[in-house]
Amino acid sequence: MQPGRRVGPGENKATMSRRLVRTPSRQGPSGSIWGQGYCRKSWSPTHIFEEIIMESKSLETTEAECAEGRTAPRVSLADIKAKIASEYYYNAGDLARKFSHPEHASLDVLTICLVVLDNGFTIIGKSAPASAANFDEALGQKLAYEDAVRQIWPLMGFALREQLQQRVIDGLEG
Repeated sequence: MQPGRRVGPGENKATMSRRLVRTPSRQGPSGSIWGQGYCRKSWSPTHIFEEIIMESKSLETTEAECAEGRTAPRVSLADIKAKIASEYYYNAGDLARKFSHPEHASLDVLTICLVVLDNGFTIIGKSAPASAANFDEALGQKLAYEDAVRQIWPLMGFALREQLQQRVIDGLEG
């Protein structure tokens, strides 16, 4: 397949890489995601990086916090997962080599998660560590999947808001 060439009959982008099954979420200390020395080449002070990035929450933690004490309609993590028809994981370096693109070492640590929703809409999640020494394939897949889910959340929130507004217009709710 040449760069920029569309997928033709008999071709399938899903065959570019082996299909991997989503790994279960692992909960660990926030420092384990980034490892040591993660901010050596950063333009931001380390404490800013730690306060913003290291405090990121897993999807399950975010879901629990959003659900606590709330009864109004909302998009839950279960709602999102129910809409996911399939997911595919790729390593950008493997894809570049497969299609004879120029290689760059950074591609070997870039994980891509392609999520296909039940209506055919696609979302692309990605993850890459700042240092290649911190690359972990399973963790990269988890983080790329979480990136995709976090992109789906506002889209489903918009759809829910449209439904709620329609009910008001129809006079079903005040």
